Amino acid sequence: MSTFNNQNYLSDDDVVMDKPTKGEAKKYQEKQISDLKDLKLSIKLFIESKNKITLYQKRREALLENKILPALTKEFKIIYSLDQDKTTNIIRKKKYINKLFPNKNDATAFYKKHLQHLK
Repeated sequence: MSTFNNQNYLSDDDVVMDKPTKGEAKKYQEKQISDLKDLKLSIKLFIESKNKITLYQKRREALLENKILPALTKEFKIIYSLDQDKTTNIIRKKKYINKLFPNKNDATAFYKKHLQHLK
C-alpha cells in the first residue's frame, strides 16, 4: 500500500506560478497589462465624454429655448410689422441673423434648423 499524499506535492501549474516570468513571456505579460489599462482608460474617457456631451446638449437646448428664440421672435415680429411682404421679410430676417453670427454658413444653418417656422 502506497502512502502517496497529494497534499504534499505541488501541481505543475503551481510550480509555474511560483517562478517569476522572464524574457518574452514577461514582455507579453506587460503588454497585456498595458493594453488592459489602456482599454479601461478609454472606457472611462468614453463615459466622461458621453456625460459632457449630454450636459452641453442640455445647456444648448436651454439657451436656445429660454434666451435665443424668444429674443429672435421679438425681433422678427418687429421686422414683420414693418412690412408684411413675405419675400422682403425673409431677406430682412436672414440679414439680421447674419449680423449675429460670425460665419455666414453657421447663420444659414441656424436659420434653416430653428427659425424658418417663426414669423
